[in-house]
Amino acid sequence: MDSERMRAGDSDREKVVERLRTAMSEGRLSLAEYDERVAEAYKAQTYADLNELLVDLPAPASAERSQLVPPPSPSERDRQIDRRHRDRRKHKHSIANAWKGWAGFAVFLTGIWFLSSWSDIQEKGWSEAMDDHNFWPMWPIAGIGLIVLMRTISGSRRHDD
Repeated sequence: MDSERMRAGDSDREKVVERLRTAMSEGRLSLAEYDERVAEAYKAQTYADLNELLVDLPAPASAERSQLVPPPSPSERDRQIDRRHRDRRKHKHSIANAWKGWAGFAVFLTGIWFLSSWSDIQEKGWSEAMDDHNFWPMWPIAGIGLIVLMRTISGSRRHDD
């Protein structure tokens, strides 16, 4: 008996459908052609019926002969650039947090100074009370501000290299 006239089984039909799927993903078949051929594959009774669905398709290309170009793997230079960008973002975030902390500290100390001066302000008035009370929070605010500023400048120079 001729092998073309032998009856095809479900596994044979599945192999043909898989080849059709590959041909569609390669751009050899449109979606409509693929759907039509898949329906025919599941109706096929013989090997001849299945072979007819593949007759105009080339054999799948091996990985060595494939025309598809794999995406380039990241080079060491690309990884270093990514690492530098990530480090720069972390540094900017930490500097922003340092300045936010400094601002909160300044507001807190100014509030303490204001509350400690409040009774004199009520008694003597604003201008006379301010003559008696030096703005002592200026020193810790300025000192910590200088530290944060130096950290900002030194870190930005380091990350600009």
